[in-house]
Amino acid sequence: MVKQFVGRYANGRGMSSQQLHWQHPDVTEYLGGVPHPGSFNIVLSEPVDLPPEDSVIKLGENRRFWHLNIFGQNCLVYRWPECPMHIVECISLVKLSDFVTYSTQQIDVLIPRVKPIPRWKYFAWQYVWSNPNFDYYSDEYWNMVQRNVFTRKLARLARQSNKWK
Repeated sequence: MVKQFVGRYANGRGMSSQQLHWQHPDVTEYLGGVPHPGSFNIVLSEPVDLPPEDSVIKLGENRRFWHLNIFGQNCLVYRWPECPMHIVECISLVKLSDFVTYSTQQIDVLIPRVKPIPRWKYFAWQYVWSNPNFDYYSDEYWNMVQRNVFTRKLARLARQSNKWK
C-alpha cells in the first residue's frame, strides 16, 4: 500500500554529492540513465522508517536506495545508517528543484511501504525534532547535538533503522 507524506524542500550541505556514486551501474540501470548530479533534500513533517529489506539498491554496507515518487517522477531515496527519519534525499534523472516554485512549497512524497515506528523511537524523534524552527541542515542542529549528551543520545534513537545486514 502506497503512503503519502508531506514535506518541504531544504538546501543541503553538498555532502551527498561527494559521497554518492551517481554513475554506478546499479543506479543508472534502475533509473534508466545517469541521474542529475546532487540530491533533492526533503524534510518531512513526520518520521518515516524505511524497511531495509525493501531497498532496491545496496552499495556497500552504508548506502541504500528505495524507490519513491515525487512530482510524478520516479526517484531513488538515499539513506544511510542512522539517517534522521524525517530526512529524504532523492536522486532522479531530472533536476527536481525545477519543480519547486517557492521555498515553503508543500511537497507530496509517495512511498510504497514504510516500517511501523515503535513508540519509544517516535517519542525520541518528537523530543529532538518537534521544534519547527530546528533544521537538520542548519548549524544549530549540529551545535545542539554536540553540546547536550541527552539530546545526542535521543537523536541517535530517532534515526533510520541501522540493522541492515
